[in-house]
This record gives sequence, C-alpha cells and structure tokens, in this order.
Amino acid sequence: HEQRAATHIFTRLGAESTFKSFTLTANGVMTRNDCVIELTGDDANATVAGACVGDGGDFHHDDTVFITHDAVNCESRQVFKKVLRNGATGVFQGKILVKAGAQKTDGYQISQSLLLDDDSQFLAKPELEIYADDVACSHGSTSGAIDEEALFYLRSRGMPEKAATSLLTLAFLAEALEEIEDEAMAEESDRRAEHDAFEECLGAISEKQRRFLTLAYTPGVKVKELAEEAGSTAAAFYMRLKRLRRQLLLCVESKIQASGGVS
Repeated sequence: HEQRAATHIFTRLGAESTFKSFTLTANGVMTRNDCVIELTGDDANATVAGACVGDGGDFHHDDTVFITHDAVNCESRQVFKKVLRNGATGVFQGKILVKAGAQKTDGYQISQSLLLDDDSQFLAKPELEIYADDVACSHGSTSGAIDEEALFYLRSRGMPEKAATSLLTLAFLAEALEEIEDEAMAEESDRRAEHDAFEECLGAISEKQRRFLTLAYTPGVKVKELAEEAGSTAAAFYMRLKRLRRQLLLCVESKIQASGGVS
C-alpha cells in the first residue's frame, strides 16, 4: 500500500503500425502514467487504456495521455476507468491533436470514475484540438455513484450489500479490461479483479441465503432488461453479471450438496 510508481511512454508510429498499452493499478499511494504518441504514418493505430481501484486519502492516481494525429486514416482509442473510495483521488488528462492534413482520423476518448463515497474525487481534463475537416473524434468524461436500481435488484435477490457493490464495480471496470487483447493476460486480470468480490459473496452468505439464491438465480430472471436501463455499458454489465452469477450458483450448489442439503 506504500508503493509509488511512474511510467513514461513515448512512441512514434509509422505506416500501418499498431501500438497498444494497458495498465492496471490496485491501491498503492502515488501513481503517474504518462503516454505521448505520434501517429506519423498512414493507417496507424494506437490504443491506450487503464483501470485502477484506489482506497484511502493517500491514494493519488494520474493518467496523462497526449496523442497527435499527423497522417491519413489513423485511429486512436483512450479508455480509462477508476474506482475510488475513502477519500482517494483520481486524475485524467487526455488530449487528441489532429493536425492539418490528417484526414480520415478516428479518435475516441472516454474517462469515467465510480465514486464510492463523498470524500473521493475525480479530476478530468479531456481535450480535442482539430485542424482537419474530415474526422470522427469524440471525448467524454463522467463521475458517478453506484447505480441504486442495480444495487436494489441484487439486494432483493439475497445478495449482501458489500458483495453487490463489488459485482457492480466489476461491471463498471469491464469496458477497460476488455481492451486487453492477449487472452491469457485478460483472463488473469479478470481473475484478480473478481477474486475478492467473489470471496465476499460466499463469505457473507448464510446457509439460508444460499438456498434462497439457488431458487432466485434461475433461468428466466430478467437481468437483461434491467441492464439495458443502465446506459451505455449495459452489455458489459449484463455479460459480467451473467458470468459471475453462474460461478456463484455452481459454488453455492456444491456447498449445499456437500452439507447434505438444507431444510
């Protein structure tokens, strides 16, 4: 929890080249990630993504990205998600610069934070500077709390509040984690991110609640409809929740069978 880290990436992409970077940060004290990218050759592609989970007033996490488009038909993506609680601070500074002549540019930037209490804060400075007229660029930044409707739904199905909050947090991080292209690395990141939440679910469930979950988490429960109301990350929310629900059911059923059933 006392670790400090800084990364600095500088890269220049030639024609038809690809660059991808992903950082995952859990706790620590001070983290600063700088990434400066220049797309100087036609048809180049750059993706910079990251996710962090911060806890405590000493936690400060800063992602700073500057991408310059200086060629034709290039694409760039910036996807960053931060979960902050107990006074943690997250910072995102991201800029897309499209120079004159860099036509057919496709630039995408999103930065979002999930604030789990009133003391945490997310400071964002998204920027677009465009000097070409045939481009498709967008940026957005949001901060918010846990979706109360989704939390109520999980609680009404017998899930403790702490465990339900953990599952919704994983759903929030899903878009950033999906930027990991290497399947083995993606699975390992998912496993690490999900382990604590899954253990919380099982640790907080009594035998009576396990029996209730076995009845409640059955095919036909209309999770998808609820997820569709959650907004732009509905698909990621639904798929993550569906997978975790299946894992939970298998574990719950095995525990019930091992105990000889419940009355």
